[in-house]
Amino acid sequence: MSENSARSHTSAFSVQVLVFLGLMGALSIVLSFVGTIRIGNYLRVGFSDLPNRLNDFLLGPFLGALFGGVMDIVKYLLQPTGPFFPGYTLSAVCGSLIFGSITHGMHGHKLSLGRIFAAELLIKVFVNIGMNTAWSCILYGNTLMAILPARIVANLIQLPLDTAVIYFVLFSLEKSKVLSRMQLWLRPAAHHA
Repeated sequence: MSENSARSHTSAFSVQVLVFLGLMGALSIVLSFVGTIRIGNYLRVGFSDLPNRLNDFLLGPFLGALFGGVMDIVKYLLQPTGPFFPGYTLSAVCGSLIFGSITHGMHGHKLSLGRIFAAELLIKVFVNIGMNTAWSCILYGNTLMAILPARIVANLIQLPLDTAVIYFVLFSLEKSKVLSRMQLWLRPAAHHA
């Protein structure tokens, strides 16, 4: 491959990924305003993580984690809820690492309800119930037992909903051939990530 060819391939990769991430970022922000219900400082139920999961599936755990961390900070800056705490950003990064590692479609993983459920279960248990509950205790001074039961119930309710919505969106994109077109368009990103 010539130097000019390699340079143009890298530029196309950068533009494709940046455009895609920009679109997903905008969608994530919109969903955080209109598709999320906040219940006090401790619970949030909604679908603003859907663009993150699409990125994790298409681009893999590392680009997904970078996107998740950046979007956590951007969404906080646009709609602050309490003081900024970097633990929640770490949680967003860990959630994307988990989901992308289990479901990443460019590494031969086929779209699977079981993989999505497993990834969401791990995220709910380790990130949402584990890490985020610890962050809430540190940040707000609550005792673990004061907020843990509500967080467990909320995540038990959200688990099948998130799994179903993510699967339905990805399945619909796959069925309409949009997912395969996105994978082809973003393929250079997978080889450089």
